[in-house]
Amino acid sequence: MPNRILKESICTSDTIEELTLEEEIFFYRLIVTCDDYGRMDARPSILRARCFPLRIDRVKDYDVEFWLHKFHSVGLITLYQVEDRPYLQMKTWNDHQQIRAHKSKYPAPDINGNQMISGDIKCYRNPIQSESKSESESESKNNMCADAHASDSQPEGAQSKIVAGKGKDKAPAGKSGEEYTQEFEEFWSLYPRRIEKKAAYKAWNARLNEKEHYDNMISAARNYALHCQDHCTEDRFIKHAKTFLGPSKPYQEFVNGAPLIASNPGKKIPRAFQSLRDWAEGE
Repeated sequence: MPNRILKESICTSDTIEELTLEEEIFFYRLIVTCDDYGRMDARPSILRARCFPLRIDRVKDYDVEFWLHKFHSVGLITLYQVEDRPYLQMKTWNDHQQIRAHKSKYPAPDINGNQMISGDIKCYRNPIQSESKSESESESKNNMCADAHASDSQPEGAQSKIVAGKGKDKAPAGKSGEEYTQEFEEFWSLYPRRIEKKAAYKAWNARLNEKEHYDNMISAARNYALHCQDHCTEDRFIKHAKTFLGPSKPYQEFVNGAPLIASNPGKKIPRAFQSLRDWAEGE
């Protein structure tokens, strides 16, 4: 990997000044991780492993997600998708770095912006939860910045408009007349993205068979909906319920409330970050 150039102008940059110390550290690590064209795979799990190999147990995927969203919102990076995989492009890369490679390791963003994740939405979004192309194309383009969601298209094409955590599902239960338990229906009514209900119900039952209590999954759905609303998460980037309840059990992070991100007060900050913060604040 070639060396990267950091100019002294970063010390007086208004854009850099918008970042917290943790975000700024990640930004510099991202610079040395990107390829020679300023591009990189934007999946948080990949970035976490590449940028924080010695802190993999302390820096979480949702930390990386939040930092990426911040960079996107202040104009440091562009987020885009190619074949349903997220990538990032450093802005003004050519103004500061020397390009030696003849070809980028990652696909370029569409010159017409057709692959871009909208850059004019000043809210935080999760760039990694896209599913298959056919599902993404059928999803609503409305987002939660207006405090309302338009639910993703059901396989039959039905849509229903919901407010996060309060809407009622209008889609048919399933082509085969699938019946669902009352507890699952409560979970489903709270969940912020309602698509593939039958698959979600299968995952729900799998967790119940593992002795998970349904109250935990219902609480997780409620907290996840609030988390998505607070961060203005666009519908297409919200986990499918079948994934949320899947074998890796992402829902467990939301059982007792939304996980705290690094820039939130009260979060336990990695020791190296705290030391840098103390030094910067003169403590």
